[in-house]
Amino acid sequence: MTLKPVISPRAAASLIRDEAAISVSASSGLGCPDAILQAVGVRFVAEGEPRALTALHPIAAGDMYGIGGIDHLAHSGLLKRVIAGSFPSGPSSLPSPKIWRMINGNEVEAYNIPSGIMFEMHNQAAVGGPGVLTHVGLDTYVDPRQLGGRMNQRTREDIVRVVVFDGNVNVSRLSALPHVTAGVGGFADITASAQRMVFSGFFTASGLELALGDGGIRVVQEGRVRKFVQQVEHVTLSGRRVRHMGREAMFITERCVMRLDPDGLTIVEIAPGIDLERDVLEQVGFSLCVDPMLREMDGRIFQPQPMGLTLGE
Repeated sequence: MTLKPVISPRAAASLIRDEAAISVSASSGLGCPDAILQAVGVRFVAEGEPRALTALHPIAAGDMYGIGGIDHLAHSGLLKRVIAGSFPSGPSSLPSPKIWRMINGNEVEAYNIPSGIMFEMHNQAAVGGPGVLTHVGLDTYVDPRQLGGRMNQRTREDIVRVVVFDGNVNVSRLSALPHVTAGVGGFADITASAQRMVFSGFFTASGLELALGDGGIRVVQEGRVRKFVQQVEHVTLSGRRVRHMGREAMFITERCVMRLDPDGLTIVEIAPGIDLERDVLEQVGFSLCVDPMLREMDGRIFQPQPMGLTLGE
């Protein structure tokens, strides 16, 4: 067996031609080929080449803590299009990654496709397959009847389409790229088949202050940003499809627990110390149902002592 020589990042970067499609395997900072990506960016600044690349990233390449990753390619003219399962992210206190500024500034075409589909697309490309057929992404922002995964106005081409089998089975189709050689993440892949989903988080965000005491919780200052709103920019989970498939979804927050029912979200539990009207119903952008058997959340949750739970066999 003939061993391939090990070449330098600079030599590897010199092999990439204009309009090439490159695939980057990474998990944020883990396993990121940062030296090679940096060499590609340095070459472009010095020589103006390569140009108009398409970059594919099943998972974000790079992070906001010192590993540049895709940011090395974030030059106008170098990147034509990026298709990724996720992008570098971090705290809002740090400067936004360059790739995000390019996307928001309409300087590059950008698609956000679930990571599982991206990995399967690579598999299809390797075996010369026609593309990926999947239910993942139906009725979400990936669905071409919504955004088709497009992230800005510069991005116009549909790379995902809907196919109907036997008149009633809809699947998304993402074409394979046989010339590929070398976000939502996996959330949409997981929720597409999960039978029971439990989501947890604070009811509002940005400036929320809470106080614990006497086995309950009190809102000292309400968050400035509502999470439960009438319309969102990107639909990553379709409640309508969850109900259609007969699956369960629960939403657990610090002040109440909600269940996804046929008529929408129903409040089934409320925390001690929380005012239903002021702290819950007035803080959402749509109508919530209230279970006639509304229960109070276990006060032990809001105490510093161990709850003394016993797991069943």
